[in-house]
Order: sequence, then structure tokens, then C-alpha cells
Amino acid sequence: RGGTMASTAMASAPALALAGRASKLKRPSRERVASRRSAATTWRLSAARASNATMALDVQDDEEDDDEEDARREPTPEELDAEARVLLQWPELSAQVRAFTATTLGYRACDPVLPLGADFDASRRLLAETSAAAALRAKGRFPREAFEGTRDIRPWVMGAARGRVLSGGSLADIATTSAAAKAVGAEVRAAATETEAETRALASLRELAAPLGSIPETLEPEIRRCIAVPGGTVRDDASEKLREIREERRETETALRAMLLEKANFLARKNFAERAQVVSRLGRECIPMKAGAQSEMDGVVLGASGTGATVFKEPAEATPLNNRLMELAAEEEE
Repeated sequence: RGGTMASTAMASAPALALAGRASKLKRPSRERVASRRSAATTWRLSAARASNATMALDVQDDEEDDDEEDARREPTPEELDAEARVLLQWPELSAQVRAFTATTLGYRACDPVLPLGADFDASRRLLAETSAAAALRAKGRFPREAFEGTRDIRPWVMGAARGRVLSGGSLADIATTSAAAKAVGAEVRAAATETEAETRALASLRELAAPLGSIPETLEPEIRRCIAVPGGTVRDDASEKLREIREERRETETALRAMLLEKANFLARKNFAERAQVVSRLGRECIPMKAGAQSEMDGVVLGASGTGATVFKEPAEATPLNNRLMELAAEEEE
């Protein structure tokens, strides 16, 4: 037993010695650990800043290269156009011109900005037209009244071309626009020139106004014969059939109104109605009377008041006249 204990003691001696040495080593303090971590973090931040600075220099170099390349190349037409519009303050100028337009079409032509020529020749033509119009205005031509009545009739013209029936108001717009177009065309054709430069400038304006001379001379007078301008009401003389229908309708309305007033006066005197009155219900002329007295007159009840105290009755004698009026209205609509 003593030998065993001795062997164990001898085997444990080296371990005990190492353990003693280990216990003598000092562990690093918390401050030292924190200092080491801070140093590592500072190094990483410095490395990141250096990398970012290098990237920024690379980007700056690339941008400078791009700027030099842009400076060497020729600007595109779109870039030149955009720069010219800014230098000329084109939107502001267009707004000023738009304020002086006399027609809806003129206003829309300047909205949002005045059109520019697609090329040099187109721009020169636009400038010549403007110069010629300004010269005519300076001589007292082109009064604002010449454009009075101008409307945007393009939807009506396209509808008529497709076979649609136009309303009276649409035809009235076509009539006034046709009159204005003829007046403007006459102003351009009657303009006299004094110099060769004015003749050349006016030639472009006359070319622009040439389509105004293609409007049929009979268009406006024929519309005015059939349609009240302004307003768009169809005239009785638009056709012989329409004149006959309207004459009969007026005669029937007069006869119906006289008969109903006579009935209403009688009912009011007999206290069967509050007062002598003729009203319209369901598109038919009738008489309001007390609900309790409705049996005192033959006819058809067309309705009643909200309280039910009054009924609206069509006398039997009025039924044929009301029927005829509805027939005539349908014929007139056709």
C-alpha cells in the first residue's frame, strides 16, 4: 500500500508543478482587453476610410473623363433645342402670346408652348408667317372681330363625314366658324404690299390661308336659313313638312289650353278646385282639383299630390287633343 501511494505521488509531481506555474501567470486585465479591441476597431475604420477615399478618387477621375468626353462631342439637336428654349424663356413667352389669342384653337396652339419648326426651312416659314401677320396688324388689318364666332368644329365635321346627324347647336357653330374663316381669308387676300420683301412674306401667309377659300359659299347661308344662329334652334322654314307640323301643333295647343281654362274656371266656381289652373303631368295637359270632387268631371286621373288632397285629372274632351300633340311632337323630332 505504501508503494502505491509513493507511485501516485511521483506521478502527480509534474502536474502539481505545472499547476503551480500556471497559478503564478497573471490574467490580462479588462482595461487591456478593451484597449486591444479599440485598437483593432480603429485600424479597421482607418482601412475603410482609405478604401472609400480611393473609390472617391476613382469616381472623380471617371466623372472628369466623362466631362471631357461630353465637351469633345457635338451636342444633339434635342440638347440644342432644350438649351435654346431656356435661353429664350420660351414657356414664359408662350404664356404671353396665349393671353392674346382670340380663338380656342389659337389658345390650344400655344398650350403648353408655341410650336417650333422641325428644321431650318420650317422655322423660316413660321417666322415669315408671323412677320406678315404682324405687318398686316400694323396696317389696321386683321381686327380681332374677324375671328369672332370661331369654334373648334373638328368633332362636328368628322361626325358629319361618318354620316351622323348634327344638332342645331353644332350646325350653328359651323355657321359662325365658316363666316369667320371667310372674313380672315378676305383680309389676307385683300392685303396690299409695298415692297418685294413684304410680297415674299405675305406669300407664305396667303399659302397658309388658302384652305379658307375652299369653304362652300352656300354653307353658311343655308345653315342660317334652317337654324337660328346663335342658339341652334331649328327654324320653321327648314322644310315644308316641319312648317306644317309646327303650325298644326300651335293651333292644337291653343285649342287645348282654351278648353282646359274654361273647365278649370267652372271647377273653381263650383269649389271643386282650389283655383282655376292648368298644369302638365306625364307630358299631358290637365286640371288640378280636389280629390273628393274628382267624380264631378269625366276623364283620366294622371296623378295626385304628395298629401293626396289634390288629383290631376285630364278631362275626357282633352284626351284627343293631348294625343294629337304627342303625335306631332314625335313627327317634329323625326
